[in-house]
Amino acid sequence: MKILNGNCIDRMKEMDSNSIDAIVSDPPYGLKFMGKNWDDMGEGSSQRKWHEEWLKEAFRVLKSGGVIKAFSGTRTFHHLMGAMESVGFSDLRLEAWNYGSGFPKSLNIYKAIDKAEELVETTPEAQQWRGWGTALKPAWEPICIGRKP
Repeated sequence: MKILNGNCIDRMKEMDSNSIDAIVSDPPYGLKFMGKNWDDMGEGSSQRKWHEEWLKEAFRVLKSGGVIKAFSGTRTFHHLMGAMESVGFSDLRLEAWNYGSGFPKSLNIYKAIDKAEELVETTPEAQQWRGWGTALKPAWEPICIGRKP
């Protein structure tokens, strides 16, 4: 296994064609997350074009039969899948990564009960809520999968 740091397009251009067995990637989702520029790829066709740039190189370096798995956002995965199809990937499918998610500014239930009830942190009443927050919820992310014919 080898990890290369840098712009993925530039690094893949350094690689031989048909030299990689599998690619796992977590590209930007195009959600403009918290106003960050790194997650702004434009809208619609702009997102597909952005994905096609790196996917062309990914397709080139993958061996025949090689697999790509790329994480995406629930609102934008269709642009990634469309780009995968347009550059030549086949056997396209979608998997889901399910996980529990909390938001950093959620209410810490453990500390709130401790404060309200003036309980000692080691009491069973307080301990049963350790690690719980009000923003904990189930979440999922699509994983777009394709194979190089």
